[in-house]
Amino acid sequence: MQYRPEIDGLRAIAVVPVILFHTGLGLMPGGFVGVDVFFVISGYLITAIILNDLAKDRFSIVNFYERRVRRIAPALLVVCIACLPFAALWMLPSELDDFGKDLFHSLLMVSNFELWDNTGYFSPSTELKPLLHTWSLSVEEQFYLVFPVLLWMVRKQTRQVIFRIVAVLALISLFLAWPVSRVDPVANFYLPFTRFWELAAGALLAIGGIPTRYSERTRSALGLAGLILIVGSCLFLTSELKWPGPVTLAPVVGTLLVIAFAGPRNLAGRLLSLRPLVAIGLISYSLYLWHQPVFAFARLRSMDMLPGWSYGLLVALVFALAIASYFLVEQPFRKPQVGRRLVFSLSGSLAAVLVVLGIVTTNAQGFPGRDPVLTAMGEPSLGIGKICNGEVRPDVCTIGQGPEMAVWGDSLAMHLVDGLAASMHDTPSDQGEGLVQLHKNSCAFPTGIAPIPLNDSASWPLDCIRHNEAVKAYLAKTPSLRTVVLGSQYLTYLRSDRRVMTAQGQAMRTDYGRMLAEVEATADWLRSIGLRPVFMAPPPRDGRDIGRCVVRSAMLDVADTPCMMERDEQRAHDALVERLMADVSKRFPVVSLEDFLCDEKSCRVVDGGVSLFLDDEHFSHLGSIHLGKTLDLYDALTDAAQHGCEAGVKVGEPKGICQLKPTHPVAVVQPGRSSGLISAP
Repeated sequence: MQYRPEIDGLRAIAVVPVILFHTGLGLMPGGFVGVDVFFVISGYLITAIILNDLAKDRFSIVNFYERRVRRIAPALLVVCIACLPFAALWMLPSELDDFGKDLFHSLLMVSNFELWDNTGYFSPSTELKPLLHTWSLSVEEQFYLVFPVLLWMVRKQTRQVIFRIVAVLALISLFLAWPVSRVDPVANFYLPFTRFWELAAGALLAIGGIPTRYSERTRSALGLAGLILIVGSCLFLTSELKWPGPVTLAPVVGTLLVIAFAGPRNLAGRLLSLRPLVAIGLISYSLYLWHQPVFAFARLRSMDMLPGWSYGLLVALVFALAIASYFLVEQPFRKPQVGRRLVFSLSGSLAAVLVVLGIVTTNAQGFPGRDPVLTAMGEPSLGIGKICNGEVRPDVCTIGQGPEMAVWGDSLAMHLVDGLAASMHDTPSDQGEGLVQLHKNSCAFPTGIAPIPLNDSASWPLDCIRHNEAVKAYLAKTPSLRTVVLGSQYLTYLRSDRRVMTAQGQAMRTDYGRMLAEVEATADWLRSIGLRPVFMAPPPRDGRDIGRCVVRSAMLDVADTPCMMERDEQRAHDALVERLMADVSKRFPVVSLEDFLCDEKSCRVVDGGVSLFLDDEHFSHLGSIHLGKTLDLYDALTDAAQHGCEAGVKVGEPKGICQLKPTHPVAVVQPGRSSGLISAP
């Protein structure tokens, strides 16, 4: 193929937005579309090469994969090896466990399947995954496992027939993306079946040939229009869209227009052929490989508190590493002087070692024995167990005989259970105590409304509503129950950028009045069947992963002061929820930790030497136990449900906001590091 500098310039237009998007600074909200641009370019170039080889009767599957290995493997292996010491030094056991999975899945070219099963691309937690970006390499290689074979099988057909075959497959993939985006958005993003059409779009351009019948003015206008579509997509599209989907046609069509019509005789071609853009395009693969590990490890080392200006230095480091990688790794391995046997043996042996290392790391769960204190601090508060999530199972999700208390809500109900259990008497059945755990993650207790998750199936909200109906049925038929603790994070029901679904299946924008009415309706129903509701307000939050911050400060042996919440930021983050709790408290009792954890300036995240939080809002296992014992949580909630919280109220239904206070000091043991953290209360 004749070299086209404008395609290298197009690669630069693709990779720079991806890098800017992953800074998280909002500089390029739609920068993730750069990956889609890469898919189209790759589909076009690889198909053109294969067709050229087939036409000259010199196509070889072995030669094809040799070129792919030379192109992909050396630089990828170097990046993976470079990640190892930083992962060992700066990752917590749970993170190292995930890194091990990512490592061997990346090298086996199936990381997209692993990420689909475990996370969403736009989830904040992915910012700390050094190998997150390898999912796109996996998609490409999965495409190239089958596509060259397909072209070889139909090689004797005319170009028109080949075009129709690929077009049909591309249309199937495109139309498949629409329903899958509703049923499972994460699968839609990661899986090759809904990405095939993007690579096939480039392939169709190579099969059909670049149109030549248009005038130079028309070609110039179309090339420029394509460039505008790509840049506009990077600037104005957002991660809240279903992706890929119909809107993905914008950058895909834009890329096709640029490849087809940008050239040395028009403005789009001349812009893309500028030397700085071509230079960036030449090292675009190395840039793509290095940017995510550099950003992720910098965030890990800084406890995810990088100042905005620091990304300028990090981007400069990414470019330096990419230049070195291009000249010292990529270029030498592409030269024929490095023989096929050496390429395959060296790449294969290194990959095998890394795959085994990744498997060992994840099988060892990130080697928690390296630091038992850190492991204990990062243990989640699951209550009775994972089996209780979304299941009404009183046979296994109950503590004590004939429980008097039910804990109902989402995961912020679940994280209370360890503390409630710790504050019960030693023999709950003899004291008339006991509790049953009734929760579903992300699903609060109102039965007439449910949030519509950004990255979950379209049926999930109705599943949430059905779960709550099952909880109601259980509560209504269990005579031992007296108190129902209602817990939720509430934000997914209240944020203006989210949607909810009614029990009738109607999707609607979040509405504060509707949410308040549904919350109160649930509490009214509980009272109507003789149960006493009490609301546990969410703990103070500011949107940061404060639990991870505290644990990492202990690991790095630095003060945990930066992990504390500024009061103004906490109030701004929780404003809607605090308003909801204040309105609810006019008719029902609400128990709050705010006065216990916060003063006018800040909210602490460590108490009595115990790290309270697991992440941005959930208590850790030790934190929940510590709070339960310190605040006598079981009796405090029972008393609030029965008597309310407003001083002087002697008649009427319980109501008001109860601010918890310590009932007695709790001994601490096994001192930790300089932060004063301990391993257990």
